[in-house]
Formats: sequence, structure tokens, C-alpha cells
Amino acid sequence: MTPAPPSQTLTQVAAITGDVWALAVATNAAVIADAVRSQFASLLSVPEEWVTILSLQAGSLIVEFSVTTTDLSLTQDDVASMIALVPLPLVQNAYEALSGSPASSSLYVGTVTNV
Repeated sequence: MTPAPPSQTLTQVAAITGDVWALAVATNAAVIADAVRSQFASLLSVPEEWVTILSLQAGSLIVEFSVTTTDLSLTQDDVASMIALVPLPLVQNAYEALSGSPASSSLYVGTVTNV
């Protein structure tokens, strides 16, 4: 049996823009978590199962997440630059469907904090 390649797990907190996250999260947090996981995995070029949503809180949308990667040179700053300030169409679609309200502008990650 071939051993698994070495990997690392990076944990961060991202704040996603939006005005009515409390309603969207209260309505169906699982849908929001799935959309964020899928969007982050795509932006980070990793399989979805390597992104774990640890918590969601309203107030913008505060997402604590971890990403596992076999790229040992990837840093938390790299992750932050890959997900910050880019449109999040999958997250926006879930936000609008669950809140019943169109977003006033494109949703994006405004800040990323290392944990």
C-alpha cells in the first residue's frame, strides 16, 4: 500500500460581505456551508472534501474554515490572497435563494484572519 503524501491543514477565518446573513444562516446553514466549501475548494484548487467549514456566524458572514493540502509550501497568506476580493457566485446564489433578497453587489471575502 502506498503511503499518503504529506499534508498540512491551515485554519483561517474569512468575513464574506452581505447584509442579511442572519436570515440566510438561520434558514439553512448547511446550504451556506456547502456553497462556501465548494467555492473555496474551487478557488484553492483542492477537492471539496479537503475544505472543512468549522463555524458560520452572521455579522457579514464569518466563516471559520480549514483547508488540507499536500502543497507544503502553501501558507495562510497564500490562502488569503487566493480567496480575498474575488466574486463568490456559488455563495451569492445560496445567499439570494435563502434570504429572498438580491445582494446589493457581488459578494466577496473582505478579510481573512489566521487562526
